[in-house]
Amino acid sequence: MPLLDNAHPVLHKVFDRAAAIFAEKFPRRAIRVVGSTRAFDTQLRAFKSGKSKLDPRIKPSRHLYTPSLAIDCHIYAVEPENQPVGGYWQTKPGVPAELILIPNKKWSYKDIQHEYRNFGYEMQAWPDSNLKGARLVWGGSWKQADVVDRWKLPRFFDGPHVQLSDKCCVELTQKMLVDHDFNPGPIDGLWGGKTRSALAAFCASRGISMELVPGRKFPVPTNAWKALCGDSHVG
Repeated sequence: MPLLDNAHPVLHKVFDRAAAIFAEKFPRRAIRVVGSTRAFDTQLRAFKSGKSKLDPRIKPSRHLYTPSLAIDCHIYAVEPENQPVGGYWQTKPGVPAELILIPNKKWSYKDIQHEYRNFGYEMQAWPDSNLKGARLVWGGSWKQADVVDRWKLPRFFDGPHVQLSDKCCVELTQKMLVDHDFNPGPIDGLWGGKTRSALAAFCASRGISMELVPGRKFPVPTNAWKALCGDSHVG
């Protein structure tokens, strides 16, 4: 099963567009998708090993949502004739390509910073026309609290983590609540009292406990998200 099959359809669609435009703008660069959905135990191991700042026992990663709200990927140097269709691979590339990740004789720290800065700009520049808030943003290690410059690489070397914006995720939640006949108020991508009440009523109707995620502008718990997406037409 291709890795992006586990990503939310809107996330998949926006990523497709951004990766294709990135490849067109930088024909000697391509993306490889490393993963989207992540199991709880895998996330916990990543946290304990210092490869994630999120402890899933306290606050879930976007990777823990089903369908997933995040994509991990790597940047490769590749000749134009070997450029993958759409600008990215979902498996290990079967063509000559060089991973741009770890500083070495060819790729300095600044070189890698520049490559990922370009990719980040492309990710953030292409919202989906059918959903105003559907914009990919950096997440995870790329916004560590101890990194003043948001484009600096983290202490450990990793590929970019991209995800749908908080506003987009709230807007999707509101649309799905309407789809399930619960009224969240205006479809504005803002978390307010009406949206919270509608989600609480939805969870009660499904026998789901609703413990909102602390410190998040998109506080929807993973179990509620999975239930909302289960038979919704959004996406």
